[in-house]
Amino acid sequence: MPYLLKENLEVFHSNDIGLLTLQTPQKFPYHLIILCTKGNLQANVGLHSFELSEQSLTIVPPQTLYKFTGRGVHVSFLAVKEDFLQRAFMRNEGLGELLFISPDYPPTFPLERNHFEDTLYKFQKIKEELDRESPFYLDIIRLYIVQILYEYNRACEYCLLHSNKMINRQYQVMHEYKKLVELHFKDVKNLKDYSEMMNLSPKYLSECVKSQTGKSAHKIIQERVVMEAEWLLKNKSLSIKDIAYQLGFRTPESFTRYFSKNTGIPPTLFSKNRKIDRSKGHPAMD
Repeated sequence: MPYLLKENLEVFHSNDIGLLTLQTPQKFPYHLIILCTKGNLQANVGLHSFELSEQSLTIVPPQTLYKFTGRGVHVSFLAVKEDFLQRAFMRNEGLGELLFISPDYPPTFPLERNHFEDTLYKFQKIKEELDRESPFYLDIIRLYIVQILYEYNRACEYCLLHSNKMINRQYQVMHEYKKLVELHFKDVKNLKDYSEMMNLSPKYLSECVKSQTGKSAHKIIQERVVMEAEWLLKNKSLSIKDIAYQLGFRTPESFTRYFSKNTGIPPTLFSKNRKIDRSKGHPAMD
């Protein structure tokens, strides 16, 4: 996984799906570029929940909390530092525009068959260059990755231009609600407080969220709090007390009850498995 990279290594390639489908949420300071070649993954990336499907291209921005679950899936993925790509551009704005991931949409887009095959070829060539380390191999890899990023942006534009999805009022309410949850979940866990922020009744807000996601508005909050708690329990050397206060709970006991109710396991037991996970080669990255 990218967190196993040496300090001076700026790009990493793997086909090992096990490095993506860990049991707990992950985040790290690399751009993660994923090409799904077979099967489907259930994905949670930031405020978005979606299916990462076959023949799709997905980008997870740095320091974005994510979790993938699924079996029988084949992927190729790259982890790359932004500084590594910057050397291919004369101005910073060019790379910034290319790497911009809109928070309004899930960061995954399907590729047409010919574009998918071309992108898969680039992933394979990147692996070959990394294995051989021939002269100028990093420059060649850099150019391949830039081409992949342009392919992602092209797929994004195509989907937005040809989308049949109606951006109705309920969708807008749901999306605004999820953005607010992402901003305030540590301090605000009550649906009524969110409805007041949005000048809506709790009933109408609940109806909008349920119709667009299939989940209750309360469930959206719970899932985000638990996802952050799992990340902290597995990847930070913090006490249960510290985590409870960091997530806005008044006491460690109230956090323990909340976590246990939503996961079926107390946080102390969940945290104890951290050393076991790391011994299997899956240490977490700060």
